[in-house]
Amino acid sequence: MSYHLRYNGQKGVVKTVRPGDGGLRLISFDFIALDNAGSFESETEDNETCLVVLGGKCTLSAAGEKWEHAGDRKDVFSGPATALFIPPGNSFKIEATDGPVEIAALSCPSDQKGRPVFIPPQNVKIWERGKDNWKRFVHDIVDKDIPARTMLVGETFSPAGNWSSAPPHRHD
Repeated sequence: MSYHLRYNGQKGVVKTVRPGDGGLRLISFDFIALDNAGSFESETEDNETCLVVLGGKCTLSAAGEKWEHAGDRKDVFSGPATALFIPPGNSFKIEATDGPVEIAALSCPSDQKGRPVFIPPQNVKIWERGKDNWKRFVHDIVDKDIPARTMLVGETFSPAGNWSSAPPHRHD
């Protein structure tokens, strides 16, 4: 499978990665793009799920709770993310507010029940890793402090001209 995917501006859900793709065993990744006032609803089923607001604002709902005006950045390069971690067995809803919104929806199998955890930008842990032309900034979104069974979620930002890591590798 080629992981060079072209996004053509389509709205709704773009199913991007599934278990079995490229040898991955656990991860599902969907890209969700909604126009203003657009919405998307789904179930976590037997997966823990993390919704990461890539850009725009939205209302996130899960397990009878609601977080309005979620998302503080214009795009992924405009500061730390806002996210919602949702344990298995819950439904959730995303509603675009104040314009379009883009969301990364990550899922992996889990049997750990619990309540959703809202992760505002100020709770994202930022680490500087490496040095010289290997320096990068790792934003931990779902880490050991979030009650996830198998999921770790983060974003890595490398200054222009820098390498992110070597040897090339992936995390499943």
